[in-house]
Amino acid sequence: MSDTPSKEPVLEAGMLTYSQENDCCDDGTIGQFIEIESHDGGGGKYFTIKTERWSFDDAKQLVAMIEDAERRLK
Repeated sequence: MSDTPSKEPVLEAGMLTYSQENDCCDDGTIGQFIEIESHDGGGGKYFTIKTERWSFDDAKQLVAMIEDAERRLK
């Protein structure tokens, strides 16, 4: 929790889960999921990523998703 006194509520942590269908080399049957989570231990926000498998054709797709999460979780 932040040590800075504030009259307004502060988002301390948040998580977004994105999903997509399996790629052609994935033998799973439930799709692919990626979690992007924000944390603030008092020194400012940082992000973590958790996934078992996430495929993309172009790095721009991954960057756009991370930027979307950053906007939503700030």
